[in-house]
Amino acid sequence: MYNGRSDIWAIRERAGWPRKAVATQLTAGPLSFVTPVPSRDGSKLYVLGIRSRGELVRYDEKSKELVPFLGGISADGVVFSKDGKQVAYTAYPQGTLWRAKADGSEKLQLTFSPMQAFHPRWSPDGKQLIFSAMMPGDPSKIYMVAATGGIPEPLTSSDTNEVSPDWSPKGDAIIYGGFQGFLSVDFTRQPLRILDLKSHQSSELPGSEGLVCPRWSPDGRYIAASANGLDKTMLFDFASKQWHVVSSTPAVCSAWSSDSQYLYLRKIGAGGAGIFRVRVSDSKVEPVADLGKFRGSTEWDGGLWLNLAPDDSPLLLRDRGSEEIYSLDWQLP
Repeated sequence: MYNGRSDIWAIRERAGWPRKAVATQLTAGPLSFVTPVPSRDGSKLYVLGIRSRGELVRYDEKSKELVPFLGGISADGVVFSKDGKQVAYTAYPQGTLWRAKADGSEKLQLTFSPMQAFHPRWSPDGKQLIFSAMMPGDPSKIYMVAATGGIPEPLTSSDTNEVSPDWSPKGDAIIYGGFQGFLSVDFTRQPLRILDLKSHQSSELPGSEGLVCPRWSPDGRYIAASANGLDKTMLFDFASKQWHVVSSTPAVCSAWSSDSQYLYLRKIGAGGAGIFRVRVSDSKVEPVADLGKFRGSTEWDGGLWLNLAPDDSPLLLRDRGSEEIYSLDWQLP
């Protein structure tokens, strides 16, 4: 599936040898079509048509409500530049990367189909963006593109999936990880890696095997990362060169407060959905928002995504899509 869509295809195997199978496309946009079921007489095909759309919302602490943000655009991966004057995001479900002014004006598209972009991050000087992206048939790679536009430049070249990049606060290095649940070519858990942008050499972060979604603290002292199963959040202290568990609550990737004092996390699994934050100095857990009635978008990344606005208020993507069953009259190809 690319461009946020999927279609139904049919294949009839031909008798004889060698067998040749020819695929025929049965559906086309703008909806995604999945789970085909034929009628008993074979004259109809029942499919589920999905219109994927999200609404960007911000949790307002005063009203305790989720309110539309940036006009409620359908986007995830929303991230602001360090000075708060620019915003970048990936359109949902198309997967194209955009940047704009902080109020959403003066939009500029930075990537195009068939590239699927996600996890954008601003350079400290606000001049460049790094992001993960997939091209058809290729593993996910880390790319860099100028905020003014241009051709995205791949920064990695290995044959494993590489995602979730983040800048060092000085802008001289990038940390990135692998896919959740994916293994490297030698069947060991992928470690986090730090790419030195001056030497173009990468090195493993010690003790990071099996960790994903690394996030560098704004003050440069820590790296936060999730365990591969998202069942705990770890913290690496560059001063002590040690990892420790900062939260044992199952949660998605963390987001740092602007002062590096808190990690914001989105709780998943049993016990109720919600947003909480952990104070780094003593691992004290503080509830932020109850998400018991919140419905995230239907895709994995958008549905579980969390980030912060410049005032540290949580940002989420609310599901505004629809699903309906369609009946197709068809003849076997």
